[in-house]
Order: sequence, then structure tokens, then C-alpha cells
Amino acid sequence: MAVSDIAVIIPCYNHGRTIRETLESVRAQTRQPAEIVIVDDGSTHLQTRQVLRALGAAAYRVVHTANRGVAAARNHGVRLTSAPYIVLLDADDVLEPTYLEKTARRLDEKPAVGFVSTALQAFGAASYVWTPPPCTLLNALARGTVHPATMFRRVMWEAVGGVDETFRTCEDLDFWIAAMEAGFEGEVLEEALFRYRVREESKHHNHVSRGTYRQVKLAVLAKHQKTIEALGLDLLRLKEEFIVEQRTHLAYLETQMREHERERQQLEGEIAVAAQRLRERGRDILDWGDLRRWTPLSPVWGIDRGKIIDRYYIEAFLTEHRADIRGRVLDVKDSFYGVTYGSDAVTRVDVLDIDPSNSEATVVADLTKADEVPTGTFDCFLLLQTLHIIYDVRGALFHAHRILKPGGVLLCTLPAVSRVNCEGAALEGGDYWRFTEASVRELFSELFPLEDFEVHAFGNVMTDAGFLYGLSTQDLPPEALEFNDPWFPLVFCVRAVKAPAPAAAKT
Repeated sequence: MAVSDIAVIIPCYNHGRTIRETLESVRAQTRQPAEIVIVDDGSTHLQTRQVLRALGAAAYRVVHTANRGVAAARNHGVRLTSAPYIVLLDADDVLEPTYLEKTARRLDEKPAVGFVSTALQAFGAASYVWTPPPCTLLNALARGTVHPATMFRRVMWEAVGGVDETFRTCEDLDFWIAAMEAGFEGEVLEEALFRYRVREESKHHNHVSRGTYRQVKLAVLAKHQKTIEALGLDLLRLKEEFIVEQRTHLAYLETQMREHERERQQLEGEIAVAAQRLRERGRDILDWGDLRRWTPLSPVWGIDRGKIIDRYYIEAFLTEHRADIRGRVLDVKDSFYGVTYGSDAVTRVDVLDIDPSNSEATVVADLTKADEVPTGTFDCFLLLQTLHIIYDVRGALFHAHRILKPGGVLLCTLPAVSRVNCEGAALEGGDYWRFTEASVRELFSELFPLEDFEVHAFGNVMTDAGFLYGLSTQDLPPEALEFNDPWFPLVFCVRAVKAPAPAAAKT
């Protein structure tokens, strides 16, 4: 076969946080596929829908279907391709760089082989290496069979009628059994060239936890009843051997667990004794240092110690998007950011404030009721750390969008973590919200098309704690500022573009 005779089908249902890594692993292959098709199986998460829009804009082939399950998504993707070799790669799994080369080479060399698999390396919520057993019907029914990303010939998919769409789980097991029933041979490479992501919220885990997995497995076995009857006692003997092996392994794990539990209890007892001795000497088991306190080191976000931690991310965000700060720019309260970070294309920086006594304000208005500001006035609006002190966030965003020119850019930052605003009477009113990534996406999706805004989360548990304690960037190790943990964000940075005006109709 030629080098480009492979199609990779990637079904995606709400896998926006992992699909880029999956695609990168495909693009890094030493033998490149001829076709890559991403099948969106009716994703509902905004973040996933945004990522898929961006991938489509980046020339990836992305097709959208109603949510009909992974089997239907896989079949739809296969029908859209023509390459003779196919890989069905889930949108949270990863291929090692030589995966396509080595599996396709085996199909090239052995025309009688219908599919080629590999060992797998689990990662994520678990870590282990597993090698599928030899590809026989006995093993498939008694011990399990190859993983879903196994490479196979298109003629095999056609011969078995594709993946059975009536199954919402176990569809891959059914597919490989059907292939072997049709006479197709399979091989397994011993190298762990496939990385399988283990997730507690995975489809398989959900079916097991809900108790539906056994029901579906019985339906698969019923479908292949004739094969099971033909294998007869050989299958029963092999299944019994497998069950005995599993019980032996379970007994070993339970013994290990009991030993670890005894060791844990012993260590906890030793820790308790050591902790008590430390307390008797006036010390604690944890050295809190200067953080053993009920008030922050700085009550003003650390500005008296150095650079405020959230400003590190905000200023980096503005630097990255300096080219967007152009033309007529609107800043809030003063012109510092517009002047400092604006590009050479800035023609004017206006200042918005609700307070008419602000001598710098050129636009005096309540952003939630800013009808007096003409529509389509500004090329760029710097709305930085402001929305949380506005109760009517939707109203403020509506007018922020309205007063932008078509094609204008809103650069907005919002806090996930912060002390209550120390300016004014914020406890009584004037500091209302902290945000999550999901809430930010929902808010912006009400005004901007999904492809026209990006949300980035910055920070981690150390930066969050440091910010609350009033530390500055100089108090933290540099590496702490570079690590971003989506579970512990400090600040969200959003770049949103107002849609261009529709082209005038030709007369």
C-alpha cells in the first residue's frame, strides 16, 4: 500500500479538553494518514463546541451529527472516507508516533490479516500496561479482545456491516467478534503503542456503575449465540480458567490492600505520637511560617509588596493581544492599559466611568444602561476586572458588545478568586460575583458566536492562596506562575470579536 492509505476517524462527544492532544498524536505519526475526520456526536458542552469550531476553521474536517452514540459516529466517519486502512480513535486517547506505521506495515506485509492491534498503556486515573490475548473467538468471548483503536481493513468493516449501532457499550467487542466470525484474522503487536485514557466519568465506567453493562454484555452474547454453541465446552473451560485467574488476582490485591492498610494505620499512629511530641514542645506538625495568620500579609492584593499576582496574567494577556488594541480604544476608570499596551495603530483612548467626578472620564455612563453611547463606536474595549463589581453582568456585556464596531475586539478579564473589593462600600454593594469557566463561556455565548471568542483560565492553588494572602509575584517561585490548573483558576481572560457587518447586496 502507499504511504497515505489510512483514514483516522475520531468520534467526539464533549471531549473538547482532550481532542487537541489526540489530534497532535495523529499529526506526529511517522506514517501520515490520508484522511482525518472528526465526527461531533451532538456535543453539548460549550467548550467542546468552541474547540470543534476552531478545528474546522483550521482546515480539519469536522462533521456534526445528532447524538446517536459512538457506534453511529464511527460508522458515519468511515462512510465519509475512502482509504483502505481505518483507525477509530476516541477523542481522549493518544497514539505513539509509530502506531500507524507499524500497524499498517503488518497489513501491508500480510494480506490475509484483517486487523492489527497493539498493547496499550493506560494513563490518567490509572496506570498499567495490557496486552490483548491472541485474536481468536475463544479469547474474545472468554478473556476479551483488542482495543477500539485497532487498525483494520475497510473490506472487513464492509463485510460485517459496520459497527452495530444498537449497542451503546460493548460495540467494539461485538465488532471484533463479528470480524472473526466472518473469517478475518487479527494480530497483536507487543509494543504499547496506544495510550488509553482512564477516566472515572467514562462511558464504560458509567455503564458499570449504573448496572447496565451486564445487560448489554448479555445482548452481545445473545447475538453471537451460534458461535458460543459451536465453541461449546472449550469456551466454558477457557472462561473458567479466566475466572479462576481473576479470582486469584483479586485475592492477591485484597491481601496487598490489607497489608497496606496495616502499614497505613501503623504510620498514622507514629505520626500522631510525633505530632503530640511536637505540640508538647510548642511546635506544630506543619510549618506554616508567615502564613499562620487570620489576616493577609497585604490587605491591598500585594501591591505594597510588588506586582499583584493576577496582574501578571492580565498583562501577559494584553501583551499577547497588543495588535487588537488599535483604533479608538475604550478603557475603564483611567487610560493606563490602553496607553501602556496599545499598538501603534491606536488613534484615541477613551475612559469609561460611572462617576462624573473622574476627570479622566471621557464617557460617563453606567455600562448596564449605556444607551447614550452610540452603537459601533470603538475598535477595542478593555473591560478588565470590572464585571464582578457590576450586578447586571448581562446588561453590561450587552452594551460592551453593542458599542464595539463590527470586527471590534473585547478584551475582558474576570476573577475566579479574590478578596472582596477594598475600594468603597463593597460589603454593602459593589462587589457581586466570582466566575467559573462554565459561567464565562455561557455569558459570552449569548452575544458572540462560538468561533468568535476564546476563554483562557490562568492560575493554580498556589497562586490562588498567595493572592488571598496578599503576596506578590516576587513572593512566588517563577514556575508557580507558569502552571495553569483548570480546577483552581485565579483569573479568566477572554478575547471576543464582534461579527463583521454583513456585506452590502450588489445591485
